[in-house]
Amino acid sequence: MLQSFGTTLRGKAVLDFGCGVGRMLKGLQRLGPRVVMGCDVSDTHLAIARRVVPAAHLHLMDKPEALPTLEAAPDVIYSFLVLQHNRPPLIRHYVAQLLALLAPGGYAVLHIPFEIPNYQPQPNANPGEIEMHCLPKAEVYALAEAAGCKLLGEDPTDRCGGGVGNTTYIFAR
Repeated sequence: MLQSFGTTLRGKAVLDFGCGVGRMLKGLQRLGPRVVMGCDVSDTHLAIARRVVPAAHLHLMDKPEALPTLEAAPDVIYSFLVLQHNRPPLIRHYVAQLLALLAPGGYAVLHIPFEIPNYQPQPNANPGEIEMHCLPKAEVYALAEAAGCKLLGEDPTDRCGGGVGNTTYIFAR
C-alpha cells in the first residue's frame, strides 16, 4: 500500500499495533526498517513474538487506555484486524493516540470496520465470543483531521466477511 504513495519501510521506525504473535512483524522486518516495534494486550502472544522476531521491541499494553512508551516516534503505524475487537470509545481513543504518535512525514495504515449489520455497541452476550465493533467513517475522518493527518486513500477490500463494511485507511502526517 505504501509503495503506491512512493515510500518504503527502509530506514523507518515501524509500529505494529496489536502485533499478536509477530507474524506481520516478521514480514515487516524483512523490508529494512531501522526499528520494528509491536504492542499487544496478550503477554502470551508477546512471548511467542519474542521468539519469532527477537530483534523487535515489544510492549505489553497492560493498561488498555494507554499506549506504551516507544523507542522511537513511528514513521509507519500498522494495525490490521485489531481495532474492531474494542468498543467504539476505545477505538476512538486508540486511533487518536496512534495518529498523535505518528512522526512528521509518517504514514498510518489502519483497518477499521465502519458498519456491521444489526450492530449493538454493547459487548457480546455469549462468554468466549470475540467482540466485533465498528466506527463510522465520518468519526475516523474527524479523528485524523484533529491529529493533523491527511487521508491519502482507502483499500475497501473486504477483510471481515459477513456483510461487515470495512476499509483500510491510509493516512499521512
